[in-house]
Amino acid sequence: MTVLTNLPSNSINTLDIDKDTNIVTIQWKSSDRYYYYRVENLTEFEESVMNNIPYSQDPEEDDKSLGRFINQSIADGVLIQLSEVTPDNILLLNEDADVSNN
Repeated sequence: MTVLTNLPSNSINTLDIDKDTNIVTIQWKSSDRYYYYRVENLTEFEESVMNNIPYSQDPEEDDKSLGRFINQSIADGVLIQLSEVTPDNILLLNEDADVSNN
């Protein structure tokens, strides 16, 4: 599993990429909820994520945006939302392995 935290993003707090299940988990900075997505080509998606992480704090030097990339991936159907989870019910999701297969 690849877990990305402390991202140089104004919108994404954490991004987890689980290679065993092809599940991407996103926590946006604007919410304490976790969003679970399925992705068909996880290797390609992970490479694209890494290519869209801005490495410069100066927007003039680096026009990459991880939030914009994720939102475009959702709009394009690359990421297919499975569920939305609050911190109160995340343990239930983690205990139920069948949820990610729905």
